[in-house]
Amino acid sequence: METGLTCQVINPNDVTLPLEDGAMLVSDVIELGPHGTTFHKPVTVQMQYGCTSTDGAMEAVMIVTENRSQWTELKTTKISENRLAASVNHTNIFAIISKPKQDQIDVPTDEVILASSTQSDILIDRRKVGPEGGVLQTASCTVTIPPGAVTMETEMTCQVINPNDVTLPLKDGEMLVSDVIELGPHGTTFHQLVTVQMQYSRASSGGAMEAVMMVTENRSQWKELTRTEQGDNKLSVSVDHFSTFAVISQPKQDKFTVPTEKCTLTSSTQPAVQISFPKQSVATPTRVTIQVQEVPKRTVEDMKAKDQSSRGLVSTSPIVTVGTESGSSVQFLKPVTVRVPHPKHYMEIQHELPNKKLKVMSYEKQKEDWIDETDNSNPRESDELVEFEVSHCTRWIVIIITDDFDDPKEFGPIPLKLCRWLQNRDVQFILLQREDNTKQLVIECTPAKDAEEKRAHLMREGYKAPLPTDTVTLFEGQRVEVKLVGNVKTAFDVEINETKQQITFHSQRSNRLHMQVMKGQQGLDGEGIAAFFSLPRVEVTKQKGMAARVRRTLETVKDRPPKGFEQPKFLCQLPIHVPYEPLKQTKDASATIEEVTLEEVEL
Repeated sequence: METGLTCQVINPNDVTLPLEDGAMLVSDVIELGPHGTTFHKPVTVQMQYGCTSTDGAMEAVMIVTENRSQWTELKTTKISENRLAASVNHTNIFAIISKPKQDQIDVPTDEVILASSTQSDILIDRRKVGPEGGVLQTASCTVTIPPGAVTMETEMTCQVINPNDVTLPLKDGEMLVSDVIELGPHGTTFHQLVTVQMQYSRASSGGAMEAVMMVTENRSQWKELTRTEQGDNKLSVSVDHFSTFAVISQPKQDKFTVPTEKCTLTSSTQPAVQISFPKQSVATPTRVTIQVQEVPKRTVEDMKAKDQSSRGLVSTSPIVTVGTESGSSVQFLKPVTVRVPHPKHYMEIQHELPNKKLKVMSYEKQKEDWIDETDNSNPRESDELVEFEVSHCTRWIVIIITDDFDDPKEFGPIPLKLCRWLQNRDVQFILLQREDNTKQLVIECTPAKDAEEKRAHLMREGYKAPLPTDTVTLFEGQRVEVKLVGNVKTAFDVEINETKQQITFHSQRSNRLHMQVMKGQQGLDGEGIAAFFSLPRVEVTKQKGMAARVRRTLETVKDRPPKGFEQPKFLCQLPIHVPYEPLKQTKDASATIEEVTLEEVEL
C-alpha cells in the first residue's frame, strides 16, 4: 500500500554522536520516517557531506542509529565527490562523520605485517593471528605473537589513544616520548609471552635521561616494565596479556645492591655524586636506586628574574634521589653520607659569596614539602663538594641563599618551586577553522618554538586562523581546559565527557583537540572566544581506590576545588567566528541536502 515517507533534519544537540580520536560530523543528521518502517527490498540512501581532509588521512563513513546514542557504521559506496550511498532495509537516523582513515590490506598467510598509510596518532590497526603466531606492525609499535600463544584465530588490535584520556604519573623531570597505545582485545591472556616493541622520540642527549616503558590496566595507575633496549629509539618488553602502554623519559636510575659491609655508590651520570654506606647500615642486602636530576644555571636565573620570592637564591646542587626498587621506605641503621657538587662550583660562580648560607634540604613525601635538614645533617664543605649525613631514603638538594633569608618560611618553598620550574615549558595555543566549514575547529597546544610552523602547515591544509596566543607556561603533563564564551557553543549536548574539552600538554607529542561548534543564538553571527585555563597538578599513587578519586578530582576541580588544590588559572584566549547562514529550504520545507532513492520498493 501507499506509504508517506518523511525526511527531517534534526538538531545535532538531540543526538549523541560517536566523535572520538579526531572524528567530526560532516553532514546534516537526518531522520527518515515513519520511524521503524521495514522494506521488503533494500532502499538506497544517498547523503551529501562536507570536505573531510586534504591529505588523505581522513575518510567519510555513514552511520545509523535507532535510539540516538548507539551508532553502527554502514557499508557505503562513494557515488561522487562528497556523496555516499548505503543500502538499508528500514528507516532510522543517519549521519556522515569524518574519521581517521583505517587501512584494509590483504595479507598473505605467510606474511603477517599490517602497516598504516596515515598518521600514527589516530590509528586503529587490526590483524588476525592464529595458533601459528604472527606480527602486528604499526608506526607506533611492533607486536610479535609466537606460535602457541593463542589456541584459535584472534583479531589483534593496536589503537593510538588520546593522551587526554589517560592520567600519566609524570614526576619531576619526566615526559611522555611515545604514542599511548592500547592493545586488544583488552585483557587477552596468552599461553606464551608476547613481545611488544615501541618506538619513541629521542629522550635526551648525554645519557642523563633514559626511556622506560609503562603499563596500565585502568588508564590511571601505571607501573614500570622490565625492558630491553633495541637501539634506534625502540624498547621491547615481554607480556602475557594486553593492556595500555606508553614510554616516558626520566632522569637515569642507577641500580645497586647495598651489602651489609661498607660500600660507596657512584652516579653514572654525575660522578661527583656518591652515597657512602658504613658497615651494617642495612640489616640485609638491599636493592637501591640513585637518580640525579641536573639543575641548569639558566633555570635558576630565570626563576629568580620572574619570581620575586626566589630572589635570595644564589645557586644549587643537582637534585639527588635515593630510593628502593620496591618503592618502600628504608630507615638506615647508621648515618649514610651523601656527597654532591658544591653549588658554587656546580654553577660556576667565580666571585666570592661573603654573605651566603648553605642549606641542606630534604623532601618529605608525607608532607609533600621540602624541609631544612642543615642542623641534623652535619654538612662539610670543600671548594668543589659538600658532604652531609642522612638517615633514610628520600630526595636532597643543597642550596646557597643570601643571609637575609633567615626565616625557613622564606627559603623553604624554593626547592618545590625549582622542581616545578624545571618542568615548565613555553607554550602557545593555535585555533583554526576550516575555510569551507567554519564549524570545524582545531585547537593545538604546542611548544612556542613550533607554533608558527604548525599554524602555517594547517593553513596550507585549508584552515584559517588568527595569530597564535602570547607565550604562556605549562608543565609536562598539565591539563588545560577549553571553555567557549559568547555566542558559540559545542555542536553537541552539554553532557558530553568533560575530558573531550581538555588538552593535556606533552612537549614531545601532538596536543590537538577537534571540536564541532555552532552559533549559540540562531539568526546572529557566532562571535565568541575560546578561553584556556590551566588545571592544577594531580598526583597519582598506587593506593587502592586512588584511580577513582583522581578521576573525580579532575571532573570537579574546576568548579569546587578540594582543600589544598589550586584554582584553575586563566592563561589566554583566541577569537571564534561562525557566520550566520540561513537554512536551505527544499520543496517540502525540510532543511535537507540529501536524497532518498527507492529501488523497486514493495511497502
